[in-house]
Amino acid sequence: MVQEKTTANRSKEQKIEEYLEEYRQKLGSRQRLYSGREAVDGIEDILEEFRKSSSQQAATVEQRQDTSETCLPDIISEEELNEFESRDFLKGKRDSPEAEAENETVEVYEGATLFVLESICGAEKDHLPDVERGIQLVQRIDELMSKNSSLLLAATNRLQEFAVSTHCVNVAILALRIAEKLDYSEKERIKVGLAALLHEIGVVKIARRVVHQRGEVGQEVRQRPVYSAEILKKLGSEYAWLVETVEQVYEREDGTGVPKGLKGEEIREEAKVLGLADVLEACIHERPYRRALTGYQMFHELTSGATRRFADRIVKAALKGFSLYPFNEYVLLNTGEIAKVIEVNPGNLLRPKIQMLYDSEGKPFQDEREVDLVITPSRHITKAITYSQLPAAS
Repeated sequence: MVQEKTTANRSKEQKIEEYLEEYRQKLGSRQRLYSGREAVDGIEDILEEFRKSSSQQAATVEQRQDTSETCLPDIISEEELNEFESRDFLKGKRDSPEAEAENETVEVYEGATLFVLESICGAEKDHLPDVERGIQLVQRIDELMSKNSSLLLAATNRLQEFAVSTHCVNVAILALRIAEKLDYSEKERIKVGLAALLHEIGVVKIARRVVHQRGEVGQEVRQRPVYSAEILKKLGSEYAWLVETVEQVYEREDGTGVPKGLKGEEIREEAKVLGLADVLEACIHERPYRRALTGYQMFHELTSGATRRFADRIVKAALKGFSLYPFNEYVLLNTGEIAKVIEVNPGNLLRPKIQMLYDSEGKPFQDEREVDLVITPSRHITKAITYSQLPAAS
């Protein structure tokens, strides 16, 4: 039995290794400011985290829902439907020198959130969503993402409380990141983003009557994609692609998804991207029925099992876009310091740009010092940690 578990773990580790192989080759270049050996050790350090904590990992997986159910939303509250207030996690630096850029992020994020809310409220009254407005919002999101990482940081904020509206916006942002790494055209990215904003519109048919219990998902809740598709069909044949994409968000590559159990090429490419983004969004945030996962745990789960729920190329694109240390990931350094990831370095996915949070004694830094690990060889990440493991949260 022990031998079987060891073999299975090695198999899972091998899958992660395969995804990172091309990056390990790059890291070995003498043109880099760090050695190839150091980079390889970095990957081994991450894998060692799981080798040493198999029991803890098993407990985490036991708490976690099946990935096809992880992203299920809770009830939309009356307050959320009737009144939207600016989210606190977007308002931290309005008086900083970067206030203009910060305000643009807030404006775009809130605009997209309001669009989702109004679309859901409208569907309740049999009104169709304003698709043109949705397209314009996605274009703004896409444009802003090409400038900086502010929206990615907003979408991955670990302290964000769950709401269907912000969930949809977060999924749109994450999906656009994956689409970018897949070299999608602007038109293709817009389609993915629009589908993300509207993929939960069908929740109006169940939200008032369904009580979300710990990890238990009823058959009616699983029909959300069908309800969303039924609403969007009224847009006409011009948006047939949108209907199919939304209906297939929870279909999986190996045929284990819902509602039709489609597999492989039967699933639209946009739906595959959206489906993975949806799961990523759920995994990195706390839910009432399970804790958030670290980046490594997240990708470990996505590559586990005899069959694949997501296409390899989609998972690889997500890995390129977010690395094993995604935006806002809390990390422990070899110095004993604790930091937060604020930027992914595409040339070295194991050495992101970080913001220092706590010194080696657990005392918070008073200034917002940033460190680029690519040009700081004396520091490296030893492992990722969760918010609950931070000194201030313990």
